[in-house]
Amino acid sequence: MITGLNAGTAQNLQLGAGAILKSAYAGASSLSASNILSATNGGMTFSAVPTYFTPTVDGIFDNVKGAGRTITNWAVTLTFTAVEADAEVLLRALGCADQDGTTGVITGRHTIKATDYADLYAIAEKGDGSIIQITIKNALNTNGLSLQTVNNGNGGISFTISGNYDIAALDTPPFEIKTIATA
Repeated sequence: MITGLNAGTAQNLQLGAGAILKSAYAGASSLSASNILSATNGGMTFSAVPTYFTPTVDGIFDNVKGAGRTITNWAVTLTFTAVEADAEVLLRALGCADQDGTTGVITGRHTIKATDYADLYAIAEKGDGSIIQITIKNALNTNGLSLQTVNNGNGGISFTISGNYDIAALDTPPFEIKTIATA
């Protein structure tokens, strides 16, 4: 039988739905309610897609190694459905909004503030107990607020979080991926 299964497969499997954190994973204490953005439904999907540029030269094929192909940018997204509709989740979903400190009323705005961008951390466990952490840099929800209610069930708020380049570091893509060993 031909299969990719090997002795390390079980250790390297990604297990469970994971979590979305507001600050980087630094052990079990990172999984406190105050650091988790929201419980989710349906897991999460991370995507980092490069845009390639290949010089246009007569007689050259589209995909030629050594022909000067380069990556011009990365489109980075994290999609998930949050099931908690607290003020912080609603503000993050709107992307550009403020909450009145007295009334609690949330209102959108037309300008993006530097504080609207904030790193988010998607974490998931591997079969060996280690943690995969994906940092989405300068994260901003780009699909607005979409709240789905469900009769006899829980609703959800759909997110498409986009990673954004920092103007001071345009050569650094807006994501990082690392594995964190756990004791």
